[in-house]
Amino acid sequence: MVRTPITITVILILLAVSFSIWLLNTECFILSDADIISNLILISTSLGAFISATFVIWSYIHTNEAFILSQKPALLLYVNNLKVKRSDNNLESLHMTQIAYKNTTNNTFYDLTIKVILNIASRTLDLSDLFTEQKIGDRPRF
Repeated sequence: MVRTPITITVILILLAVSFSIWLLNTECFILSDADIISNLILISTSLGAFISATFVIWSYIHTNEAFILSQKPALLLYVNNLKVKRSDNNLESLHMTQIAYKNTTNNTFYDLTIKVILNIASRTLDLSDLFTEQKIGDRPRF
């Protein structure tokens, strides 16, 4: 994909060289030396224009792709497994999972749903209700 404009350029150069050689060696046309030189100059300027257009269009496509990518939101999700004591009097440690998330861009998420499913031995717990689903147009709750 990265080599596409270079491949197109090589093809254009090969076409220009083959037409130039054909023009110099053909006897189909009765052309003067000035007409042949003029046609060779036209072929070379057309080649330059086509190569330039190839790279301009290619850079335009990549600029649009980069812009579209910059408009996508990015979610940073942090899951921390903690051991905390039950209370100051009871030093028994409990396992606790802390989940934090943050939008790292200024772009808004639409239709974001976070699903948390916890598998413990043979049991499966769905904790998705801890995260409220936000409809488009609702104000975010912090």
